[in-house]
Amino acid sequence: LTVDVSLNAVDFTNSLSFVLEPLFFVLKAEPTRVSASAASMITVSGGGFVQSLSLQCRFGGQVSEALMVSSSLLLCSVSPFGARSMTLEISHNDYIHFSSNVLVEISSSERGEVDCELIPSRGPINGRFNVRITCPLFS
Repeated sequence: LTVDVSLNAVDFTNSLSFVLEPLFFVLKAEPTRVSASAASMITVSGGGFVQSLSLQCRFGGQVSEALMVSSSLLLCSVSPFGARSMTLEISHNDYIHFSSNVLVEISSSERGEVDCELIPSRGPINGRFNVRITCPLFS
């Protein structure tokens, strides 16, 4: 799309270019929990991603470059910082950040395994019973 600007409806600027892009969407991000003590890579699945010099991910207020693997897959790096849950946002330009409604939790644990549990947590010494392991790090 070209845009011409005039202050007097007679003299116009050289044509300016504006690119219209399809809407993109985010389906999920994996893993959804990473360690606050080390840099991590998040894989973002969705669709409609386009290559751009300004392609970026944002976690809370922290912006990081995104690597486009395909039109449906991005890699986002997360630098270590304080523990908290944040919404993942994606941008193709520096101005509009699309909020994905996908939460990424930055864990204060060294390995990010803060909420793992065994259910039940006790059993008979002779064994022969099932234990369920719940660990959001692997979900």
